[in-house]
Amino acid sequence: MIPSQTLRELGAETRTFRTVKGAMLWYAGQLANRLRVNRDFEAGVVPRSTESINRANATFAALAGCLRSYHPADTESPLLGEHVLWLVAWYETTEGDGQYLADWAEMSRWAFVKRCRKTERTLRKRMEQAGLLEERDA
Repeated sequence: MIPSQTLRELGAETRTFRTVKGAMLWYAGQLANRLRVNRDFEAGVVPRSTESINRANATFAALAGCLRSYHPADTESPLLGEHVLWLVAWYETTEGDGQYLADWAEMSRWAFVKRCRKTERTLRKRMEQAGLLEERDA
C-alpha cells in the first residue's frame, strides 16, 4: 500500500470519507465503472478534470491497499475477500434486517452481523492508518 503522504508528494491527493460504509460503496461503484466493458463516452456526461481523475485513482489505489488480505495494521485475523463482499452486500441491502443475506451466507443473522461488524472494524483501522477517514470530533 502506498501511504497517503507518499501519494500527496507525488501530486495525487486522496479524498477522505466520513464512514467505512461511504468508502466501500464509493469503491464498489468505482470498481463497477472500471470493469465495465463498454467505456464509450455516454451522452450527457460531463468530462472530468485531470485533477479529479488523479484524485479518484489515488483514492482507489489507497482503498485497494486497505483491502489486502494481510495488512500491518491488523491486530486480528487477516481480512478475507469474501468478508468484504458480504459487508458491501450488507451495506447495499435495503430490505429487512439482513436475514436474507445471512441465510445466503449459511449463517445465523447474529453471526452474520457480528462478522460484518468485525470486518468493518478491521477496515476502519486500516483506513484510519492510511488517512482515508475524516477525523472524528471527540
